[in-house]
This record gives sequence, structure tokens and C-alpha cells, in this order.
Amino acid sequence: MDALLDYVYTGQVRVSMDNVQDLLPAASLVQMEGVKVACSNFLLTEVDSTNVLGIRRFAELHNCVELETFTRNFAACNFESVVDSEEFVCLTHEELLDLITREDLHIDNEESVYNSVMRWVYHQPIERVAYLPSLLRNIRLSVMSVRFLTDVVDKDRLIRQSLECRDLVDDAKRFHLRPDLRHEMRDRRFRQRDGGNEYLVVIGGFGSDQDPLNSVEMFNPRTSEWNELPDLPI
Repeated sequence: MDALLDYVYTGQVRVSMDNVQDLLPAASLVQMEGVKVACSNFLLTEVDSTNVLGIRRFAELHNCVELETFTRNFAACNFESVVDSEEFVCLTHEELLDLITREDLHIDNEESVYNSVMRWVYHQPIERVAYLPSLLRNIRLSVMSVRFLTDVVDKDRLIRQSLECRDLVDDAKRFHLRPDLRHEMRDRRFRQRDGGNEYLVVIGGFGSDQDPLNSVEMFNPRTSEWNELPDLPI
């Protein structure tokens, strides 16, 4: 490859999206570590929500440890947008599990994890339905609202067809309905993830005339935005 020859004579290499997929494997094959690092560093600058999953697979295939670590963390931090990409439904079962089992997923709620998993399953339902129990076991069903569990999860036709899936949903409903038994439910599927979004909520206060307020506002530190919530019922 001309780019490798240029590197031998000049010590420089030009990396682009047009050549990186051929250049990095070739550099790895002939043990040109400098070119491999240059390719990896280039891909680091190109990662976004639409290509991170493909780059992660490429990095793992060619043992680019730093690039693989970066893409795994990027996918977790940008989960909500990554799961909307075309690449997401092309993940293998193992790759999907690797993503949804992370404690540091940045998500608005656990329902988004469930919705993304079901989108993946229904993309090829015949081939993927067998994976549903293992995927559902790694979704924190118990932290979802009871309404979502009963109106959405419990009514899904693929879940209703699986005894193991129905048992997992029943366990989650029992968590809500029997708080006296929660001390027995120590598995991590009964706990919130560490990476969920945190918000600052400001309740009430006093107006300029010192009258008490019933307003409620929420601040999202990730977006630096304030939003009004329903007033207190007073």
C-alpha cells in the first residue's frame, strides 16, 4: 500500500475515512505500530452516535484497546442517541448485552433500555426471540413504573410467549406491590443504575411580596436547562 511505503520513507502517513479501514489492518499485519496508532487516533476524532458501534467492533477486531475503550464509554454516555442509529439493530447478542449491562448508562429512564432492546429483537424476531430472556434479565424492570410494566411490558406478545420472561415481569411487579419483601431482592436488577440522569428540583419558596410559592422547577445539569413542572397542589 502506497501509504505504508510513504511512511517508511517519510515517517508520515495520511489517514482518511477512505483508507483507514484498509490501512489499519495492513499496518497491524506488518507491525507498523506508528501507523496503527495514527489510524486509531484519527478514528477517535470521527466517533459520533451514528458510527460508534461500528468503530467499536473494528477496534476490537484489530486490538486497538484505547479506541475500543473510548467507543464503549461513548456508547454508554450517549445511549439515547446511539440506540436510534442504524448500526444498533445490527449488533450481535453479545454486543448488545455488553452495552445494556453497564451500570453507567446515561439514560432518562429504564424504559428507554427496554424499548431499545425490543426494537433490536423485533428487527429479526424469528432469529432473536431466543435471546429475549437473557436480555430482559439485564433490564432493571423493577425501577420502571407499574403502569409501563402492566400496559407495555406485560402485554408484549413475545414476552407473553415466554414463561421465563413472564416470571421476570412478575418479579418486577412484586417489587412494587410487596415492599415488605424488597430486602430479599438483592440482585442488581432491582437497583437503579449509577449512570442515570440526575436533576436538581426546586420546590416552592417565597415571591417578592414574601407570599409562599407552589411552583416546581427542574434543572438538568447535562443540558444546563430549567423546566417547569406541575405546581404543588396547595
